Amino acid sequence: MRLSCLREGTAATAVILIHGWYADASVWSSLVPLLDPGERSVLLPQLRGAGRMRFAPGPWDGPTAVRDLVELLDISGVERAVVIGHSMGGKIALALAAEIPERVESVVAVAPVPPQGLAFDAKAWELYRAALEKDAALASLIGVLTRRRYPRDWAEREAARARSAMSREAAAGYLESFVSRDLSAAVRGLAVPVLALCGEEDAAIGAELIRSALSPLCLHLTVESVPGAAHYLPLEAPGALAVKINRWLGAATEGA
Repeated sequence: MRLSCLREGTAATAVILIHGWYADASVWSSLVPLLDPGERSVLLPQLRGAGRMRFAPGPWDGPTAVRDLVELLDISGVERAVVIGHSMGGKIALALAAEIPERVESVVAVAPVPPQGLAFDAKAWELYRAALEKDAALASLIGVLTRRRYPRDWAEREAARARSAMSREAAAGYLESFVSRDLSAAVRGLAVPVLALCGEEDAAIGAELIRSALSPLCLHLTVESVPGAAHYLPLEAPGALAVKINRWLGAATEGA
């Protein structure tokens, strides 16, 4: 399926930004102006069920997203890309790199769900499944993931944005996929360089979890923390995130 995708720049090399769960490409809107479209094109796809793809049929899962993104790169004429993904999008980014390593320059995994998935207990499942049905529960979940560092009004606004960004059916499908589906066998031995960025205040996916999950899978892994942020780095700290990404992109260019 051809994904809806905004593009800035015409370079054959690109940065592709993959949004996460209960989000769409607009989550990157504060980051994009801080990247250089003259050096690399910037691609902002909407996954099935999100944004302009809100009414696209499923399946809504990681492997389908990878296939759709490979097709997108083909259609867009992108030869090589730096793949950047947030949260669920980080898991998809790693799986995409494993699928087409010859076309992926590097991966930047931002607060990534590990390829192995997440070990949810009954309480966690209850919290996330309630968030599918009730606005207050979704706002509460956002508050938990940010250690309630922001006013309730902020969490409620983000919950409303999330609800409008992705259909409930797609969110339910992606939830089961990113939590329960183990993609580690496909990612194991990944030789593409990986930068994993974690918010210092992230209540769900911290640096220790990422090191333990990705070190056995990725041959060239760098893990860094971003101060002043929790789980939603593109929203909470786009400037600090851009500095990390631009330094990474610059180092890759110098080493090319």
